[in-house]
Amino acid sequence: MSDPRTVRKGGQNGSRLLKSRDKYNSEATLFEKHWENHFTHFIRGPQTTMSESQFRDRLISSVNAQDTRERVTQGLLYGLLSEPENTNKYFSYLGEIATDNWYSTLCNMNMILFEYFTKITDQAKNQIVQFFRLAIRANVGKIDNVIMNFVRYGSDGSDFTSRVRLIKAVVEMLSEKEGKDWILSLKGLSLLMPTLLNIVIRLAVDLPQGAASESTRSLFLSFAFFIVARRLQCCLHMGRDLLLILMRVSKTTQFASLWRDLIKNPGQFGGAFKNVEDLLNRPPHNSIFPLKLSIPMQRQLEFLLIHLKHGNHEKHLEWFTEWHCRRSDSSSLRAEIIRFVLSSTHNKDFNPEMRAAVAYSMLTACNPGVEMQWSKLVMWWDWFGFTMTENPVGVENTLFVLRYAIGTQPVIGQTLLEFAMKEIPKMHPPMTPSIRASFNNVLRVITERHGQQLVSYVLDNSRFDMNIRELCKMELSGRTNNVTDRRGVAGTGVKVGGTKIGGTSQGTPNIPDKPKNVRNVSAGSGSASVPSVTSVSSPSSPSSSPSNSSTSVTTSTSSTPSIPSTVPQRGLKRDADKMEKNGEKKEGKKGDEKGQEIEKEVQEKKEIDEAIKGLKGELKNIAIEVHTLFKDDKSDEEEKCGAVQKVMEFVQDNDELHEDESQLESLGHLLGCLLRPLISIETTNFLPDTKPVHKLDNESLAECFNAPIHVVFRSLSLAESRSAIESIISWMREKDSSVTYLLLFFLKVYSEDSNLPVASYENVATHFESTLDSRLSEDLDLMARDDRRLFTLCLPFVFKSFSIVASGCIGLFRTFCHFADNDILCQFLGAVYREDIVLFRKDSFNSIVQDSLEWEGVAEMMLWQLIHADGVNAEWFYPLYTKINSINNSVASAQLLILLKRHEPNTTLVRAVMSRPLNNDDHFTTSAIKLMIEDEECCTKTADILSSIIKKQMASGEILVSSVNSKNTKTKNSSNKLSMEHIFFHLTELSTRCLVKEKRMTEQLLTTPSFRETIHSTKKSEKSSILFNKYEKLFSFVDMLDEQRNSSRSLRGNRSGSARGTKREATPIEDDSKKKKKPSVYIVDSDSE
Repeated sequence: MSDPRTVRKGGQNGSRLLKSRDKYNSEATLFEKHWENHFTHFIRGPQTTMSESQFRDRLISSVNAQDTRERVTQGLLYGLLSEPENTNKYFSYLGEIATDNWYSTLCNMNMILFEYFTKITDQAKNQIVQFFRLAIRANVGKIDNVIMNFVRYGSDGSDFTSRVRLIKAVVEMLSEKEGKDWILSLKGLSLLMPTLLNIVIRLAVDLPQGAASESTRSLFLSFAFFIVARRLQCCLHMGRDLLLILMRVSKTTQFASLWRDLIKNPGQFGGAFKNVEDLLNRPPHNSIFPLKLSIPMQRQLEFLLIHLKHGNHEKHLEWFTEWHCRRSDSSSLRAEIIRFVLSSTHNKDFNPEMRAAVAYSMLTACNPGVEMQWSKLVMWWDWFGFTMTENPVGVENTLFVLRYAIGTQPVIGQTLLEFAMKEIPKMHPPMTPSIRASFNNVLRVITERHGQQLVSYVLDNSRFDMNIRELCKMELSGRTNNVTDRRGVAGTGVKVGGTKIGGTSQGTPNIPDKPKNVRNVSAGSGSASVPSVTSVSSPSSPSSSPSNSSTSVTTSTSSTPSIPSTVPQRGLKRDADKMEKNGEKKEGKKGDEKGQEIEKEVQEKKEIDEAIKGLKGELKNIAIEVHTLFKDDKSDEEEKCGAVQKVMEFVQDNDELHEDESQLESLGHLLGCLLRPLISIETTNFLPDTKPVHKLDNESLAECFNAPIHVVFRSLSLAESRSAIESIISWMREKDSSVTYLLLFFLKVYSEDSNLPVASYENVATHFESTLDSRLSEDLDLMARDDRRLFTLCLPFVFKSFSIVASGCIGLFRTFCHFADNDILCQFLGAVYREDIVLFRKDSFNSIVQDSLEWEGVAEMMLWQLIHADGVNAEWFYPLYTKINSINNSVASAQLLILLKRHEPNTTLVRAVMSRPLNNDDHFTTSAIKLMIEDEECCTKTADILSSIIKKQMASGEILVSSVNSKNTKTKNSSNKLSMEHIFFHLTELSTRCLVKEKRMTEQLLTTPSFRETIHSTKKSEKSSILFNKYEKLFSFVDMLDEQRNSSRSLRGNRSGSARGTKREATPIEDDSKKKKKPSVYIVDSDSE
């Protein structure tokens, strides 16, 4: 009988270590065979013939030579990894021969991790953890480096559950008493602690919510707390990144108390730790950044950053993103990648341009909300504690990302800059002066290294809103005077080490330009929050109070440590002309929040005084009373509504005011200033949170309209003449641009049940000679950025009530497709299917599709989903088949091919497809023709259409493309006119790529009688002789197929004739009848070849 210990377990095909043994894993298979042979020769064979003591003596004596030691070690490791029941025995054997301080054993274990980790079985990985446990008990030196490599490899892979299971096994091992004692005995510079801390906290954050994951999350957080609390000195070389990691879990009970100790009692930690500010000013060691990622991911990113040039990196970056950033923990992983790419200084060969491109790609892939805010913080993190003595690579790379974003998507660049400026005073208020000094130090260093142009272009770019540029000047008061960069130099770029950063030629997706009055430039920047040092600075602060659960982590907005919102306040645009006119120039920059608040109050008071000054008589007295009431903090909402109602009644009762536009302007400005704080998204929630949006009916929504702003809107339905009220609302919008989208919300609820017409919005929108479609686009865009739920509610109403304008408004579709999510799309398509909404019109459809070619890919796909849902007429697409560039517009090209598959060919469609430019790299036309001849009926129809077109062109002399273009020039016809050369070029490409396919439809097209006849007449015509010489290949294909057809028919005729001759001669009657029978279908016998 065979020894049961020799029975193979583990992978497929008899492998004990590998998941599979086959030709595709030849190197790994060879490795296992070598180790198996060493195991059999040195271990298994002698064991069967010797006693235990004899075997140990022979084992010790056989390792005197280095090569023998290596093979014996490999054999023992093979036994340890493949036989769990003998783990302790084989480990003791390894200890017997470890006269080299375990050097050979650890090197071979590292080789398994680096070369074959992804190929070995789960049992072998569990045995490696068991090896670590025994090594810790035996106090094996430098085993921490091997455990670190195992953890980094174990944190990588497509299966999140498997990764968590492996890391959990290591954490459980180190959480035992022996493991904790060993951790406490490690040297202070061990890299295992930072690696474990970073990966364990990241996995704890990414674990799904629920009871099933709670025990694992609790284990990870308890272990992380043990490391920080007991081995803080071992983590200090992480520098400011230690604070970044601890922010992720600052809401848990354990870490909230730890934060309070770090801020209030730093002395209890002793050693090199002084305080949080000192740690923030300490840069991480160069070796820390690679530890944030798995080893395979580090290698792939290094290849991207070193060996690829910008413009040739898209496919590699797409593959990397698909492989690593489509997983359940991608939200945290993207932030780690951004940190590594921007701040890593361990390799000086990283291309700055590629750093910016990769980081920008990760940022634009982030989901709005917590993930986006966290990634922004990670990007700017080095700026918050930068000192003049540290390497400036990380901070200048952040500026390169901004420069890159300006050249591609200015909206994103503005979002990033706005975030940083808002966080300077709000990150940790006691440290605001030092943080502001750090930012100014960064700008000073970058100016010294790259000149003033780069800094000025980013911070003073005219593509940014004025309030953002003013905010930069206010916060960064220490930098030198700026030279405003004009929009015209956006594509110039900045040279860094011989590499051009930025410019407008970057191949990145576009998002819609932001309207001039838009304040919030990120869909998620208003509602999301990011972990902050401030969140645990004070026990009494609501944001610093610990969560009820000890294992609550930063996985959603509700469980995230609070940080002040980064949404700028509405309507606080400075009127520079008026300030200059009145001689009020800004003297100096306020360095603290108190100064900003004072300046803001002064500006608001000035605006209100100017508005009251413009009023007359009794209206002025009423306005002063209203202003006094609003200033009184004791007045409630009801009193304010009553005051506004009094104003509106006075306006309605005095017909003279209806013609006095100057007083209406002043009154609108006054109400806009007074109501602005009451409708701020920072203080007001317009929709109830108790129900989802699709369950909110008009009755439940009516309860929302109890604010003073709604008193103004209700006056529209009560007034006999609405022009004065509409004028007031228009002037109110000058002070706060959200007024008109709130009017849309009000009309949505009340227009059906009252005499309030939707036309009132149109009158307000067009008051300042603006068009209705542009105002709708701006309001919906602003609504989507401020309140996504309100946007979901009002979007169908807009398309239903303003159907003629909405269905042709490019900006409205752009906003829809960039901000709509799956829920919005589902509800909206339901309204389309119920015929409540008509989406597209023929006259504007092509313009909308053409504009979408510049959108981001996801938004463009959203538009095509709407197109499919609306059932757009096939004829509307015909002009697009000629215009779409399949190389640059891949999404539209793919969708047009899908639509083409659903329609039968006709003359207009065939002409449109054949009119495409002559381009050998454009496979779209070939694919389109192939779809049009997909079955025999369509193939015959297409051939007949082509034959008819060719005959007409030959008769009219439209032979070459050049001749057709010259005719178009003379007739001032800019359309793409079809020539015979177009057809023969595309058919040549079709025959080159699609002959000898399974269905043989290309052969059938070229041998259809009508087409063959046309080809032969073309060959004989003197007009088209130039085409015969130019496209001889196509004519050769047709002749060859014709010869094959004739030879196959002759062969069949000979066979049938000989068969008839063996029977009897045909009678004259039969012969006559056979002569009358003519085949109705021409058959090409492809087997006759």
